[in-house]
Amino acid sequence: MSMENLGPYTNFHELNQDWFLNEFNKVLEQWKAMQKNFDSLQDAFNDLKSYVQDYFKNLDVQDEINKKLDQMSKDGTLNILLQMHARTVLPSNDISGNTDTKNIQKMINEFGYVELFSGIYYINKPIKLKSGNTIIGSGNENTIIECSSDFCTLLENSSADKLILKNFKVNDTTGEHIGLDFIGTTTEPYTGMRYSFIENIHLFGFNTCVRIRGAWCTKFNHCRFESNNICINQSGTCNNIEYTECQFYGEENVSTGVRITGDGGSENYGIYFNNCDFEKHKYGFNLYACVGAYINNLYVEKIDTVINADNSINLVLNGGTLNSVNRVANVAKSQKISLYNVTTFSMLNAYVKYNKSEKSCLVYISNDVPVYIENITVANLKGGNVFLKNTDAETKYDYNGDYYIENLSTSNFNGRYSSSKGTLIKSDGIKRRDSVKLIGCNIELISEATIDNNTEVHIVNENGTILYRFYVNAGSYESGHIFKGEVLCSTYDLISRDINISASFSSPTGKTDINFKCNCKFAIGEMQPRAQVLIVTNQVVKTDV
Repeated sequence: MSMENLGPYTNFHELNQDWFLNEFNKVLEQWKAMQKNFDSLQDAFNDLKSYVQDYFKNLDVQDEINKKLDQMSKDGTLNILLQMHARTVLPSNDISGNTDTKNIQKMINEFGYVELFSGIYYINKPIKLKSGNTIIGSGNENTIIECSSDFCTLLENSSADKLILKNFKVNDTTGEHIGLDFIGTTTEPYTGMRYSFIENIHLFGFNTCVRIRGAWCTKFNHCRFESNNICINQSGTCNNIEYTECQFYGEENVSTGVRITGDGGSENYGIYFNNCDFEKHKYGFNLYACVGAYINNLYVEKIDTVINADNSINLVLNGGTLNSVNRVANVAKSQKISLYNVTTFSMLNAYVKYNKSEKSCLVYISNDVPVYIENITVANLKGGNVFLKNTDAETKYDYNGDYYIENLSTSNFNGRYSSSKGTLIKSDGIKRRDSVKLIGCNIELISEATIDNNTEVHIVNENGTILYRFYVNAGSYESGHIFKGEVLCSTYDLISRDINISASFSSPTGKTDINFKCNCKFAIGEMQPRAQVLIVTNQVVKTDV
């Protein structure tokens, strides 16, 4: 078969022109069709462009806006937007304080609510609040209020129930004012701050950050108070007040974190501190007439005395870390009325770090306040002995339990006769389970006298064991002269259940009658360990077990 008849280009010597022309015509027809489609597309684009331009030329924008607003008004959307923004005050940058003070107070008066944007506001007069008022900022690092006056106070003759204050920082530019000053009445009609919620606010530089009286059922949550005087000053008739995760900062050995008194009312009932932080104060808590104060999971740093309490019933410190303190607590019961007869202090489950070379105690007790201490770990970095209570430190005893101190004196005895004895026998008032310890003793001269001979006085128990020995040297002495002695018994235990001692001379003092008596100091009570109280650390802590 000849290859020239198989198709185009099979004849390598001649070109098939008919086939080529046919294919070229096909491509040309396709190009004409595409050009026609392109022209149509261009026309469509021009039509769209003209429509858009003519639409906006002829559009009545105001009419369209009015229609949309009418629609939003009918479906409630417009009302929601207006409520969201109509009660907002923007910072004015007027450093005199006139503008911001006026704007914030106006919004509070008209709506009872004001929202503060980020920025710095200036206040030169206290914002006056009444029941239901709310002030909300954008965060205590974003909304800053500079005050040349008190920040907030009560509207005259008004109560301040159900207040909400949140998310802002207030700075006293002078250090002379009160941050929140809510001193209410404690008799009808009541005008205190009640059922209120204070959260995430920072009060800085005020003489007193918060002052309240007649407050009920109020919570402070995650707030920071800084003052070189008093962070919180809470006076009479404040009940069910709670401070949670709050910080109290001050000036070391000067300021007070929380001061609670019965001033202007009666006792404070049910005060709670949960997971709070106290740093750099003379007193962390200075409490008077407080019934049911509960301090839970406390953190302390650089405070002289953590708790100073008088007439505080059922005061409880439970859990915490107390760093660099001088003393944990002073507790007293100065009032003798029946209400305060049940004044108590309990300290549980805490770590205490001292930094003292001298002898010290965790709790100083006055007026025989019962104190219960359990599961306390103590470290003293400078090696001084740490005792549970001042009575332990004073008597050099490390015992636990409830006890009291009683001072008793023997009958008079005559130094002229070696057979003369001063005796002391006591069992009344000593309970069956009580122990008795002789913790102090001296010999007292009854009248002015001249002693001829050197002699000794021995204090012995009923078994004849010498407890104390006194040296009485020859010479002239005034009435009331005290002869001090030395302890001979290695244990201070006298007896259980009763007291039976006698004092007598080893030899006569001379030829004339010279009368003496022996003054004794006893610890009486259940001085048996109830639980492990202190865990010894660094070999410097005294324990009662």
